[in-house]
Amino acid sequence: HCCSIIAKFCERHPFQIDSLELSMRKQREIAEMSARQTKEYEEMAERVDREIATSREKMAQAKKELTAARLVRKNRKEYALLVGMIDDLPSRAETTRKLEDMQEELSQQQERQQQLEARLSERRNHLHALNIILANFQKLLADEDNELSNEASGEPGERKDDDKDEPRSQREKSSDTVEGGE
Repeated sequence: HCCSIIAKFCERHPFQIDSLELSMRKQREIAEMSARQTKEYEEMAERVDREIATSREKMAQAKKELTAARLVRKNRKEYALLVGMIDDLPSRAETTRKLEDMQEELSQQQERQQQLEARLSERRNHLHALNIILANFQKLLADEDNELSNEASGEPGERKDDDKDEPRSQREKSSDTVEGGE
């Protein structure tokens, strides 16, 4: 009975059945197309995920390379700075030559200082001897003045007694003093 109802309905409404069949075909094709698109989207999502992972790996590698490049750049700058400092400094040979020149000049100055000190010491000794000679000469003059004044006053005996205590002359004393001072 069911089949007869359907058959009667199909005879009465052929356009609706065609429309329903068309609609079903469209729905089936839409479902198939949706399934294909879903599959394509899933494949595309997997491909995007793989590309993201690859990009992350590349970014990590690029970060490492950037860090290494920064280190190389820093080292190059430091190297250039050191090279500049080294270039500013004289060479070892030049430094050695300057050092030898300075040591030679220092030894010459020390030798000159010793010569000057020896001359100064010699002059001090001469000055000291001259002071002794002058002191003895002044004493001799004073003694002669005393003798003259004693002779003039008539007391020659006293002076002769003084000469007995000192048997050597003033000249001998002054020569002893000069020899002892040097």
